[in-house]
Amino acid sequence: MSSKGSKGERILQREYGTTRRASN
Repeated sequence: MSSKGSKGERILQREYGTTRRASN
């Protein structure tokens, strides 16, 4: 799982966190 989607998940988490912080 870590090998598959390591970069994608990291980017998604970063974007998700930023959006959540801005929305909050």
